[in-house]
Amino acid sequence: MKEAFRGYVQRLKDNCSVKTYALWWLFRGAMIVLIINSILRPDPEKQIATVQLIMFTSCMFIWEICMAMPPKNVFRYVRPFLQTIITLCVFLIVVGGHVFNFYYTTRMWDSFLHFGSGIIAVYFGYEITCALFIMEKRTASLTMTIIASVGFCFMCTTFWEIFEFCCDQFVGMVGENASDVQHWSYEIVESLNSPKLQTLFEPYDVGRWPIMDTMGDIVLNTAGAVLGALAVKIYPYRHKGKHKYNFEF
Repeated sequence: MKEAFRGYVQRLKDNCSVKTYALWWLFRGAMIVLIINSILRPDPEKQIATVQLIMFTSCMFIWEICMAMPPKNVFRYVRPFLQTIITLCVFLIVVGGHVFNFYYTTRMWDSFLHFGSGIIAVYFGYEITCALFIMEKRTASLTMTIIASVGFCFMCTTFWEIFEFCCDQFVGMVGENASDVQHWSYEIVESLNSPKLQTLFEPYDVGRWPIMDTMGDIVLNTAGAVLGALAVKIYPYRHKGKHKYNFEF
């Protein structure tokens, strides 16, 4: 057991720099402070806030968790840079969206996050697909890898929409106050006189506002995925130069 733990610690040291760990813990520390504050000063109108903060913070430890997996697990072969991107994205979502309430006070905040998530998810898909071939000591064409990356992007962004829906559905059923993880409530937006009243598409009818908001998110995710795929096509860094994965074995 001790040898396994030492090997795990050594992998962390060999694959990630001290500066990167320091950056991660800077943002993790801020998130932990937010969790403690949420527990000590609960907001009755945000019943799920603490649970969300804990879930988001746990995402900041994904890379270390992956390094503890067996050698034949594909996630052992992903770069720590993925964790840096996840950490920064989580921090933006939580601090910008939940602390400063940019979801309702800034018109383009939610749009920016969904568009950016499409780009980032394609990058994640590219890294994970290449890591899979590294693990299996095989190669794959750039076209095949991009198709897999875009598919991974749509899986992630669709899962996120399902997650938001489930939170609002089930928390709204068991809680005293309505949940608004999906930011679907026209009444809340109207009461705040929020710029979010204007969705990406004209709803024509107030009853269609929630679906217009969700479909706008999906369209922005898709636009980001297209841009991400073009970026990988133009600069396939895993398919050439010193990072070319089919020469690593």
